[in-house]
Amino acid sequence: MRGRGSTIGAEQGVRAGQRVYTRAFILLFLMEFTIFVTFYMLLPTVPLYIKDLGGTNSTVGLVIGIAGPIAAFGVPLYGLGVDRWSRKGMAVLGLAINVVGALIMIFVVSPLMMLLPTILRRVGSGATGAATRTLILDIAPPSRRGEAMTNFATSHNIAIAFGPTMGLWIYNDFGSTQLFIACAALMTGATLFLFPVKAVPQGEGARGRPQSSSLPEGDVERRKETWVDRLIVPEALVPGITVLLLSAAYLATTTFVSILGETREVPNYEWFFVLYAVVVISGRLLTGRVSDTYGRAIILLPSLALTVGCMITLAFTYSTIGFLAAAFMLGLGFGTGQPMLQAVAADWTPPEKYGRAMAMMMGGFSFGSAAGTVFVGEVSERLDFTAAFLGLALTAGVALVIALWGFRRRRIPLLVMPERSAA
Repeated sequence: MRGRGSTIGAEQGVRAGQRVYTRAFILLFLMEFTIFVTFYMLLPTVPLYIKDLGGTNSTVGLVIGIAGPIAAFGVPLYGLGVDRWSRKGMAVLGLAINVVGALIMIFVVSPLMMLLPTILRRVGSGATGAATRTLILDIAPPSRRGEAMTNFATSHNIAIAFGPTMGLWIYNDFGSTQLFIACAALMTGATLFLFPVKAVPQGEGARGRPQSSSLPEGDVERRKETWVDRLIVPEALVPGITVLLLSAAYLATTTFVSILGETREVPNYEWFFVLYAVVVISGRLLTGRVSDTYGRAIILLPSLALTVGCMITLAFTYSTIGFLAAAFMLGLGFGTGQPMLQAVAADWTPPEKYGRAMAMMMGGFSFGSAAGTVFVGEVSERLDFTAAFLGLALTAGVALVIALWGFRRRRIPLLVMPERSAA
């Protein structure tokens, strides 16, 4: 059975008892949804608050842009805490740090002082995010891991329908202090969804993983763990680097697409975001189960190719149709590619390293997002948006090559046909 590791396979996938939508899954979904509602409440309001304090656009970029990479340096510690201490403990700790960060904002009196609470929020989000994703891996049947990861990620997309509007309403009608108190209260309330979840003992959540490695299981178990393994998960390096490159294209696009639309005088370019959101939710609901049956590569590689297509389209389009086509490609590209890479990282990683693997994925997202946004800002200023988005197309193309190499290196077929059980 060597080389059949890209999927759990349909013969395992729909057995009795292989439930994804358990009580624990629903509670964690609601917790993640609540967390991201607060994230999106602050996303449009923190820049306004910084400017109200006397900051400039440059200050906004500095505070928001530098906080992510600084916080990402703690990624190995988040993962180590999840693996060696407690999944639920790290989730609560991350939420507590987020609450402190929101409350500190009340006492900020200058634009640069916002850097401290912003970093705290990123640190808290990193710790909680690594913990919640690891908990999902613990409770999800290995045969339906792709479905669990993609559907869990839709909590973020549903939250965006509520968060920005709520945040702007509270900020404009009641003030910044009330906004930050509301965010702190919501973060505190999110723990109510976590406490009823029964944590699976570390290492027992994904027994019988047939796709973690192409090496014989005994060889993996006999290899002595080094200090590098304690902080970094070598098995997750390929999906981690891939998500870093993919994230560069994603956040830079969503950040600058409005400016691109204005610059090129594209009518109704704002529909880009509407179509993107619809495609992301639809794609995530449909593709996870397909990857569980036919392999991760059959979804991941086309999603990376679609991201390349999106960047090339945005590099040259001056029409609403072009923007909508790009939104469709990005929705299926990043929208399905990012949770699929998390599933791949889990497939290739021993269960006792799940926390560190998920932390690495989140760190890759943070670094990639920051780098991509800075890249497009600088290149579009010095050259133009065509050059900037072609650069992102190259980045996404490299991600595609690395992912393909990873599957080939592990001798995982790009398409796995499920075995039919004898009638």
